Amino acid sequence: MKKLLPVYAILAVAIATAFLAGYYVKGYYASIEMDNYVRNLDALRKENIELREKLSKANEELTSLRSENMELKGKLESLESEISSLMAEVNEKSREVEKLKIMIDESNKSLSTLQNEAKKLKDSLTILRDDKKLLIIINSKIPDDRKGAEQFWRDARELVERVDPSLVQIVDRILYYIDDYFDWYESLSENATKQEVCEWIFSYYESWGAQQYDSLVSKFKSEVYDLIISHINEILVEMKEIP
Repeated sequence: MKKLLPVYAILAVAIATAFLAGYYVKGYYASIEMDNYVRNLDALRKENIELREKLSKANEELTSLRSENMELKGKLESLESEISSLMAEVNEKSREVEKLKIMIDESNKSLSTLQNEAKKLKDSLTILRDDKKLLIIINSKIPDDRKGAEQFWRDARELVERVDPSLVQIVDRILYYIDDYFDWYESLSENATKQEVCEWIFSYYESWGAQQYDSLVSKFKSEVYDLIISHINEILVEMKEIP
């Protein structure tokens, strides 16, 4: 029994030591938890203060926005009233514009008619001027030399190409046979005898090219006369149509 007493004493000391150690450890952790709680509480208080400040600012902004909204509402009502007034004025102006458009359309129709008539007269004048030039050509004497005659018909071609392109073909054929004609025409010498003149005249009927040249010249003059008469008749008809 006496031998067991030291053992019990040691156990008692160990238990006491363990109890004390557990108490201090628990207190240590409790202290840490308390510090954390205090820090969290401070953080929450700080956050709460910030939220209150933000809420206060938000309330101020809301109040300001409400005030602005009231002002805008008043301005909107004023604008709606002005818009209604302007719309009524615009509708009135639109009716006036429609009336003016009708008047302008009628004036434009009259102006368009006058412009068309003026254009017809101008075109007719241009045609008559060109016809006058054609008359001068066909009434002019064709040069007796080859070079002069060729230039004469080239000038005529340029004119008829503008007036009536269908006549160009005739002029081109005249230019084609012009050398044949002047080969015959220039074959008579200046000091030719009567016999030579007679032979020269008869040689004309043996020259197909010379005959074609004269025939085409006559045809060209006839076609030009017909063209001018046609132009005059057309112009007379147009003049009768003009009120």
